[in-house]
Amino acid sequence: MPAELLGVQDEIERIVESAIVPGSISKLAGVWIMQYQPSGTRRYKITPDGIVKYEEGNGAVISPPREFKIFSKQGDLLIDLGDGTIERLSMKGTKLVTEIFSPKSLYPKGHANTQGTGTLVTSPNR
Repeated sequence: MPAELLGVQDEIERIVESAIVPGSISKLAGVWIMQYQPSGTRRYKITPDGIVKYEEGNGAVISPPREFKIFSKQGDLLIDLGDGTIERLSMKGTKLVTEIFSPKSLYPKGHANTQGTGTLVTSPNR
C-alpha cells in the first residue's frame, strides 16, 4: 500500500478509536491518573467544560494546581501546557490517551515524544 494511503488509514483508525469529537469534551470529565512512558505520573482533574487541573506529578502535590483549557484544532482535543509543549487527548475504550509534542511545532505532522494512558478514578457523576 502506498505511504500516503497508509497515513490516511492510520488517521481513519485514530478517529474511529477515539470516542471524543469536538463539542463532547464533557466525556473527559473526572479525575484521571495518567501513567507516562518510560516513567512518570500525573493527576488530572477535568471539568465538564474542559478545564484541566494538573494537581499532582510523580506523587508530589502541585500547589496551586496548574490549569489549562482544552481546545479543538483540526479535529483534535488539545491542551497547551504553556512550556512549549502541546498534549493531544483522545479516548481508547475507557482509557484517556495523551500524546505530548515537544516542541509543540511537532504537532500535527510530527510524532509525539511521550504517550500517557489514564485511568478514571472518579467521575463527576459519582
